[in-house]
Amino acid sequence: VTDLPTLNELRLLFSPIGNAGSMKAHLIEAAGDRLFLGEDPSTIRTKAAFEERVNAAWGKLGGSVKDVADTAMAILRLRQRVALALDKPVPEILTSSVAEMKEQLALLVPADFLVATPAVWLGHIPRYLAAIEQRHAKLLNAGLDRDSKLATKVFPYWKACLDRIADAESGPCGPAWVTFRFLVEEYRVSLFAQQLGTATKVSEKILAERMERLRKAAA
Repeated sequence: VTDLPTLNELRLLFSPIGNAGSMKAHLIEAAGDRLFLGEDPSTIRTKAAFEERVNAAWGKLGGSVKDVADTAMAILRLRQRVALALDKPVPEILTSSVAEMKEQLALLVPADFLVATPAVWLGHIPRYLAAIEQRHAKLLNAGLDRDSKLATKVFPYWKACLDRIADAESGPCGPAWVTFRFLVEEYRVSLFAQQLGTATKVSEKILAERMERLRKAAA
């Protein structure tokens, strides 16, 4: 990690959300997970399968660290740009919309985002950040009415995510909740920044059905 040519910039960009020591540790952990476990660890079901993956991956850790560092750089550069935009003063009538975007930004890029975000979703975070940026620009240009109508569509699903995240008694979110949480991000893209495209099919109907299944499973 110390040999990364972008390390100093990464440290600078990471400093508003965490310390450089944790960032370096997370880079190595994320690179190792990606290399040895892949994007879907559930595909490794036996000791033999794990040993086969380790043997195939050994010696490639440096390249994996660079790949994760490149992803982190893209995310942190956009995070800084979006954060600066959201910190600019706006008319009071727009402050609740901006506060919602700040909340979204903080949960997309927390201090442990490299290890907390599944590898299958990590590469999509720059697109989610770009969607926040576009939503903010449209809010300033087109006003509150359009933004509020679209935010109302997202609200029940986003609130379900926030409630689950806040439910410490239930422990960490399982895979089904994590998928649901990122489908909400895809839904936001489809509403606020359609031109960015979505990674998977998503709609209000799909989210409503998934949310109902999650609630039934928790009952």
